[in-house]
Amino acid sequence: MAGRGWVTSEELRGEKKGRPEKKIALAIPVREIMEIIGAEKEAGVKDQLSLVKKAREYAR
Repeated sequence: MAGRGWVTSEELRGEKKGRPEKKIALAIPVREIMEIIGAEKEAGVKDQLSLVKKAREYAR
């Protein structure tokens, strides 16, 4: 999700010693993320169906 720019993160330095904490938040709303994922899946399915149709034509 970070590679797609859907999340943002920042390091928070606490008063204590040790590793800094990371604050992670969504950069875009969940609804938009779900729409993007759904559109990608639909496109993939359409591609697969077209390949199956081509294979059926070759089999005839």
